Amino acid sequence: MNAFNNVRPLAKAVALTAQEEAVLARKAKAGDKQAVNTLIAANMKLVNAMVRKYDQGLPSADLTQEGCIGLMNAISHFDTNRGIRFSTYAAWWIREAINRSISNKSRVVRLPVHLNELMTKIRRVKSELTLKLGKQPTVDQIALEIGVKPEKVRGALEYSKPCLSLDQPASNDEEDKLTIGDTIVDDGAVAPVTTLESDYLKEKLASILSQLSEKEQRVIKMRFGIGSNEERSLNEISGELGLTRDQVGKISYLAMRKLKTMVPKEEFGAFLA
Repeated sequence: MNAFNNVRPLAKAVALTAQEEAVLARKAKAGDKQAVNTLIAANMKLVNAMVRKYDQGLPSADLTQEGCIGLMNAISHFDTNRGIRFSTYAAWWIREAINRSISNKSRVVRLPVHLNELMTKIRRVKSELTLKLGKQPTVDQIALEIGVKPEKVRGALEYSKPCLSLDQPASNDEEDKLTIGDTIVDDGAVAPVTTLESDYLKEKLASILSQLSEKEQRVIKMRFGIGSNEERSLNEISGELGLTRDQVGKISYLAMRKLKTMVPKEEFGAFLA
């Protein structure tokens, strides 16, 4: 990998013939570092041309480096007996290295390589159609140009939305400490008003129940699950208090009659109906 530091300046790179590429490729696979450097330098224009097609996620310098890694992989895998130009063969390796790097490193949530490739096509086609039509193209027009279903384009556009940090400031005001996370509603949280109302009802209920006898309080609390959130049947209460079922029912009935005369109807009438 030291070839990155030894590549000849691009200005001095000379286009190679097919025969020269084949000779250099054989030497490179045999371990000749100078042959590797020459092949890389001669194909750096190809790397840069492919990098310019990608304007997403990573700086151009990083993409160029990834392209060079793909170029070096191409050198190590190139078979001179196939009868094709090295640049033609290397193009796939360069593109693959760039796409994989974008997929793995450009986003907080990794997306599959094939989806990144589709998103790249969509951006390119969208830009071309905008120039051609003089306006933003529709999803259907983009899909028709690429040759895929509109639903696939919509899905890719949805996935391509940037990820935001919950700790990111919600405004540009430096004195405003509100974050995006602070603006998200917690559906599972209890509203402050509900909490206040609940506390108020508990206090009033405790005050009202205190006017009953101790036995009546125990029966009412157990019967309606007050303090435990677990309602008990007459049989369960009778077993725990050592009373008959009828005695418990009578105590509960008389206690409820007392409560109806004690409490304000506008506040607790609905609970005692």
